[in-house]
Amino acid sequence: MLSGEDYYNYPAEGVGPMGVLIQLDPKRRCKNRTKDGEEVQILSERHQEILKGKIKVLIKTVNAKDISAIRTQTLNKIEEIHSHKDFIVNLSKRAKLLYEMLFDAGFPKSRTTEKTIAAGLLYLISPRDFLPDDVPGLGYLDDAYIIREVFELACFEIRKYIAVRGFDENIYF
Repeated sequence: MLSGEDYYNYPAEGVGPMGVLIQLDPKRRCKNRTKDGEEVQILSERHQEILKGKIKVLIKTVNAKDISAIRTQTLNKIEEIHSHKDFIVNLSKRAKLLYEMLFDAGFPKSRTTEKTIAAGLLYLISPRDFLPDDVPGLGYLDDAYIIREVFELACFEIRKYIAVRGFDENIYF
C-alpha cells in the first residue's frame, strides 16, 4: 500500500504492488471500459440519459451533510442488497469499493472524484430512486447504472486506487 509522498511518486504506468500492471492516463476517458451489464442492456437510452442528468446534478450539489449520511448509511444499504443477478452483485462490489475509496484518508483524491463518488453513493442510499428498490428484479437497476456511471466518470482515479491497494481490477471493471 502506498500513502503520502509515495503516492505522488507512483508511476502512471508500470507494475504496481503485487505485480499488478497499470497503464493509467488521466487525459484518456474511460468511456465504455466498464463491462456492460444488464443495467445498460435493460434501460432505454432515454432512461440512461435521465440517470446521467441526475448524477450530474448530484455531483454539483453534494455537501458535508450528504457525506455524513453516506458514512452512516452506505454499508447498511450494501448489506441489504442480495441477489444472484450479475448487475446486483457488481453493484455491491463497486459500491463497497467506492465507499472505501471515499473514506480512505491515505489515498489522495481530486475534489471532482470525491464529489462524483459521493453523488453515486448518495443516489444509492436515497429512498427516492428512479426505480424503487423494492421492485423485485429491477429495483436496483437504476442504482447499478448510476454506480457504473461513477466508475466511468472517475475511472482514472478508481483504477489507480485499485492498483495502489493491490486489488484485482477485473473484479470491478
